[in-house]
Amino acid sequence: MNIKVIQEKFAQALVHTNKAINSKPNIPVLSNVLLKASNGVLELSSTNLEIGVHAKIGAEIEEEGEITVSAKILYEFVNSLKPGKLELKTDGQRFVVNSVDNNAEFFTIPSDEFPSIPIASGQPLATLNALDFADALGKTTFAASSDNARPVLTGLLFKITKRKLTLVGVDGFRLSQKVLDITEGPETDFKEIIPARSLQDVTKIIRDISSEKDEIELYSLPEKNQVIFKIGDVELATRLIEGE
Repeated sequence: MNIKVIQEKFAQALVHTNKAINSKPNIPVLSNVLLKASNGVLELSSTNLEIGVHAKIGAEIEEEGEITVSAKILYEFVNSLKPGKLELKTDGQRFVVNSVDNNAEFFTIPSDEFPSIPIASGQPLATLNALDFADALGKTTFAASSDNARPVLTGLLFKITKRKLTLVGVDGFRLSQKVLDITEGPETDFKEIIPARSLQDVTKIIRDISSEKDEIELYSLPEKNQVIFKIGDVELATRLIEGE
């Protein structure tokens, strides 16, 4: 791999992917971010096996390739650099970052050890205004339970019909419901429970990158028991909670 990227965009993408990183994962590669450079794009992916985040930024690519690097250490270094162009390249088992006045080398783990993360494709289940959705999440996720003794209450109930999205959070003592209008929903009604912690990360991503006119798309992957939220060039996939 040998590419050039803009420091500000690379740092912002690392902010998003770090949301799916556990501080002490059981599998070493899960503390890393997957970097894949091809076709003028640098793709960044991370996962803790409960959620996965995928982001894309533009890049000048001299040599394509992919590698995994410590997500936290890489972000801390890149965020400390001055704005401008960065050179990213692999040198054997090392990953090198060069800037105008600084450089660093990182240990790596081969990309074939990194688990696959689902990517949005096909028609979305629903599309709606991103900031309206973030506001609705803020008014409902607080009511979800933080007690894992009853996992089903740690999520939000999503009910999507042809014209409405209903969000419901409940912890046994309080209940919050918010109904949003959508332009076009699924042919078959959708009813699933999505972890509130994942939705809080979705809210943060929306607040970071969305303007008043930006939209968020929701994709369903029933064969994987997952859903994907897509906001611009950032996607967050999360497992569903089974139960009523």
